[in-house]
Amino acid sequence: MGYFDKKTRVSRTVILTILFSCGVSAQTSWPKVTLGSLENFTQGDSLRLMEEIHVLETKVLENRDFWEAVKNCDFKCSNRLRIRKKSTLREGTYPRKYKRETFRKDYTNEEIYQMLFNGNDLIGVENDGEINLNLRLDDKKFNTVTNGKTSGFYQRITSYRSKTIDREKGTYAAHILHEYMHLLGFIHKSQKTKRNKRKCGGNDVPYSIGKLAKQFLGLEVVGEDDLCL
Repeated sequence: MGYFDKKTRVSRTVILTILFSCGVSAQTSWPKVTLGSLENFTQGDSLRLMEEIHVLETKVLENRDFWEAVKNCDFKCSNRLRIRKKSTLREGTYPRKYKRETFRKDYTNEEIYQMLFNGNDLIGVENDGEINLNLRLDDKKFNTVTNGKTSGFYQRITSYRSKTIDREKGTYAAHILHEYMHLLGFIHKSQKTKRNKRKCGGNDVPYSIGKLAKQFLGLEVVGEDDLCL
């Protein structure tokens, strides 16, 4: 089977058409994943991405128990750095469309629930019930404590291939949901997990949501004593 060039962006329309033909749920009562740009995805990566989106939707986003856990979770450091659209765009391959606006702490569980459930990102229409994703895979191999990074300015999630999509099924899905919380504006106090947990007094919003996703996806979770379940 041939592969796309790693620098080629896969057509959003083609991917969504394949997703529909593979039977990804078309329910409208639950938030749905909508793909924007894909960068550095081979054909094999795209097929794997479809599987990850399918399990993310069917096992997590369409699971009432997951949403109840979000409502009841003891989030620490529920701080949010709001990003809003600029009136002018910078020229370039990745024009800077967003800028920092406000900083607020102590969002309630209900507010966090509504942000995630309604798709409160800045890609497309806010609060449209869609989890909009611009995804990029990074092939760099180096020692890092993180699995990827998120750009609030460019509204793009970058994932390190060897630590996400190349791992067992569900790993990339949980990673995407963790990073999506960054797109919503929630941040870490430290990129090192233990230090971040110490500064927050527990798991912050992205870590908590990511751990919940792992649990519902049947993956091993480090630090089960502080899960939201």
